[in-house]
Amino acid sequence: MATVYLSLGSNLGDRAKTLEQALDALERSGRVRITKRSSLYETAPVGLANQPWFLNMAVEAETDLDPHSLLALIHEVEAGLGRKREVRWGPRTVDIDILLYGEEAISTETLTIPHPEMHRRAFVLVPLLEIAPGLHHPQYGPLAEILHTLPPGQEVVRWTPQPLLYNPPRRQQRSLLPGEERSWYVAVEGPIGVGKTTLARILSERLGAHLVLEVVEENPFLHKFYADPRGMAFPTQIFFLLSRYRQQLEMRNLLQTGPVVSDYMFAKDRIFATLNLSNEELDLYCRLYEVLSSGTSTPDLVLFLRAKVETLLRRIALRDRPFERPMRREYLERLCEAYDAFFSRYEESPFLVVDTDQIDIFREEDLQKVLAYLPPGSTKEMAGPLGGA
Repeated sequence: MATVYLSLGSNLGDRAKTLEQALDALERSGRVRITKRSSLYETAPVGLANQPWFLNMAVEAETDLDPHSLLALIHEVEAGLGRKREVRWGPRTVDIDILLYGEEAISTETLTIPHPEMHRRAFVLVPLLEIAPGLHHPQYGPLAEILHTLPPGQEVVRWTPQPLLYNPPRRQQRSLLPGEERSWYVAVEGPIGVGKTTLARILSERLGAHLVLEVVEENPFLHKFYADPRGMAFPTQIFFLLSRYRQQLEMRNLLQTGPVVSDYMFAKDRIFATLNLSNEELDLYCRLYEVLSSGTSTPDLVLFLRAKVETLLRRIALRDRPFERPMRREYLERLCEAYDAFFSRYEESPFLVVDTDQIDIFREEDLQKVLAYLPPGSTKEMAGPLGGA
């Protein structure tokens, strides 16, 4: 396996989502594994000034592809995301460059490594040095020193995502049964420690909705899983799948009597399965999942909560669940990336991305911003502050 460094950029459409989709496509190829990723940086365009600003990032990855085969895969990913090579340095949905490939030095008609412009571009060096501060350019020396010698005027600013980002449904939602009449259903989702259960409780109490909470502690394999993820992944995942399905059947009855707020949605089960299971286990899991998922309810809105890994680790430590103590930072990082990749493709219902590093659900002002996105009719019929009663 070779260690490679890639630079990614986008200045058209939903830039952050496109970059996530690009990384996901590279990993789904089975030939590239992302090992480190930088923050996102907003940067002024280079070469052609009259165009939108870019979002840029850098990643470290491992690959078993040779450099030219990796370039071919990158071009395939770019094309799949709508990249058109019409104007040099012009606007683009996504741009992926190979910066370094191990210790290789390559110069052909189609590929030059190290990238011939990397030592001149702040939008490449700033995110690259975030993940690999000690990197050297084989010809020009330490990249950190090169960055300090660049002429002024290349604006590179760490990008802060919007506190709230609404994603409308991209296809018609699936009902549980043809012609079924039921109340609205809101699911709260996000990685471990992000505050799903807390927000679900607040919404249920505020709106007078049924509360459905995932019973994590009932899984008898979970405490063993964090100590031995590889050995205990399959029984842990199957228990969760069947437990969540049982709750979904109970939720069908609840939805006939009133609205429901839940701290998970059934589809999230696939995130953990993809992350933790071997290929053989995942194949068996997917067969069972497809049978069960057809009988579950689709949320009318998903609240996707996000937070920095440091924030999640702090919250997990504060609640101090014994079975979570062996959890490693690397696992949480992979989980956050898996959630982002999942929602970059999610189309079954509208979802609201909530950055909980910026939105404090215990502040009334911030909570009201979230409540404004609830399904039509979910608040006007309720008593209390939201219903005007």
